[in-house]
Amino acid sequence: MTAESFAVDLGSLTDFATELTTQLGGMAQPLGLLAALVERDLRLGAFGEAHALGKRHHEAVAELHALLAQARDAIEFAQEVTGMVGNAYQNYDKNAAGALSSVAGSLEA
Repeated sequence: MTAESFAVDLGSLTDFATELTTQLGGMAQPLGLLAALVERDLRLGAFGEAHALGKRHHEAVAELHALLAQARDAIEFAQEVTGMVGNAYQNYDKNAAGALSSVAGSLEA
């Protein structure tokens, strides 16, 4: 059995979490605009083709809103996981540093 190791660059992980936060912020306005379009009836006229076009438009906007909301949810999940992983590694580093400091202190005595 071989021991495997790896290094995590906490700065890069934090930068990635920050970028995800920026992406989430950028999604708020398009989602709001699409939500407003979903709630609004498109009045194109009082004839069959206009009603059909309005219905298709409404369905397309609703589908786009749902897809964008799913993308936002995925980015939000990635941001939460990234933050959790970063915090776990920071806590591990602090604990390891404390343990090493204790060992070094007992060796000096």
